[in-house]
Amino acid sequence: MKRGQVVMKRNSCHHMGVVVDTKLRDNGWKYLEVQWISFGDKPIPLVNRTEWLRHDYLAVINPLEEMKRCQDVMTLSSALLSENYE
Repeated sequence: MKRGQVVMKRNSCHHMGVVVDTKLRDNGWKYLEVQWISFGDKPIPLVNRTEWLRHDYLAVINPLEEMKRCQDVMTLSSALLSENYE
């Protein structure tokens, strides 16, 4: 994982963030410093919202694919709410 990649915690789809830094520690594990972004927060500048996590705790996501998936869900929801949909 590289600096600037969008990541999520593997056990939670509600935490999204960006890789700020990477470090290989003495124990052999690769750790990533992630800045978490909460709704309404300004993403820049970097503030005390960073956390060091082992790389296997994170999953890289493609924001454009996630936006497309949300659009598909909203389309289905709208159709099901419509009185004309059978």
